[in-house]
Amino acid sequence: MATGVTSASDLLYDPEVARAIVWEEFEKAGIFKARAVEFRDLVGQAGDTITFPYVGRLTVAEDVSEGGTPTKEKLTNNKLTATVSKAMKEIAFYDEAVNKGGQPFVDDGISQMGRVFAEKIDAAFKAAIVAAGEGSGGYKTGFAPTTTDDVMSLEALLRALAVGFGDKWARLPKLTLYVHSYQFADLALDPKAKFTQQANFQAEGFRGNLLGMDVVVSDDVVPTSSVDVGGTTTTVYDAWIAMPTALAYIVKQDLKIEKDRDIETQETDYVGSLFYAVKCFNQVRYSGDVRLVKVRTVSSLTTT
Repeated sequence: MATGVTSASDLLYDPEVARAIVWEEFEKAGIFKARAVEFRDLVGQAGDTITFPYVGRLTVAEDVSEGGTPTKEKLTNNKLTATVSKAMKEIAFYDEAVNKGGQPFVDDGISQMGRVFAEKIDAAFKAAIVAAGEGSGGYKTGFAPTTTDDVMSLEALLRALAVGFGDKWARLPKLTLYVHSYQFADLALDPKAKFTQQANFQAEGFRGNLLGMDVVVSDDVVPTSSVDVGGTTTTVYDAWIAMPTALAYIVKQDLKIEKDRDIETQETDYVGSLFYAVKCFNQVRYSGDVRLVKVRTVSSLTTT
């Protein structure tokens, strides 16, 4: 039987327990990350170039005569490369702070570490897409405003789907629409936009279904900029329509959590580290392989 008085340090988690709490929050947090393809077998250090496993496009099937055999086709690796990054976060507690705030104070701090790692991956996706621009590894523009009246609407989305995905959009697997809050407000005010509330996509910002798409509102993943629209400089918002296979990220199997204790100052530190890489698969096999479509609009809530 253990004897003595329980101190604040006794209530702080061991690294493995803390890692489980952080990983649980990491798995459910994030916007792009929530529906991206996940690989958990990253091998590499920060700055390394790694290759995502991705098979190149097969050629068309061929006709053969009776008793004939088809031509053998060798599978090729598209060698989609990405750069490994390392994210870190450190939090620290004095015993006095824990005594005053209680265990929930510690729990919340540790849990938030998982969230900031997920947000880091979302930010990396956004930066990679914007940097790649139009085309392979980036996006295809489905709609762009020509006047300052071109706000987010059912018409804008229909045009974006048709231009972006062509005749494939009606038979594609579940799409996700990521919109800015201003764009969502304009869309919700469109009397032609009829939302349903199928709860088949658990993600922060989920607001319902429209045109077979899950609608997610997030100002974090939607870029904004000031451009000339019909002769007027105005703010535009770049929403995204994404296939389930548009985005992928790779991490190490274990998100590393380490704990350090300074007995003199009675300070406990937790340090989390995560190696990761992200990739957008838009048009990586051929030009018609569209997986991410940009829907650029203005907003009635913006005056400049």
